[in-house]
Amino acid sequence: MRPTYSKKHIQHPEADEQAAFFQLMDILAAKGNVPAASTFAVPNGAHFATSRHGQIMKQEGLKPGVPDILVAYANHGYHGLAIEMKVPPNKVTAVQETWHQRLRANGWHVVVCATSEQAFRDWVMYVPECEEVRDLVEAISWETPQ
Repeated sequence: MRPTYSKKHIQHPEADEQAAFFQLMDILAAKGNVPAASTFAVPNGAHFATSRHGQIMKQEGLKPGVPDILVAYANHGYHGLAIEMKVPPNKVTAVQETWHQRLRANGWHVVVCATSEQAFRDWVMYVPECEEVRDLVEAISWETPQ
């Protein structure tokens, strides 16, 4: 399950994986799943850093290194779940690792995922078991990367 783009689309593998993950979240949120509706992307905006838009985002509180996806839903003794998307060869930066440690120290579960499948499976392991999640997991056939 991958988003489709025109030939002009610039390849951003982590963004593509994240978009595929949010297609699944949208399906569950539409069915009333509270954890899915509480899952959102953080507008990191690193590519805007030198633009006027980037300056505005910094003034509004943009923080480098914050994980890509947050689940504002307490479960399993955690305050929430943070998902960092890192498609190889990309690696977690020192600034990102600092955020991961900060979140863990404050009761968050943090995972680093390379694919939408891995992110979804980690999300499924974190949220309470329910019928609509089970049904979606059974309906998915993951594509094999080529």
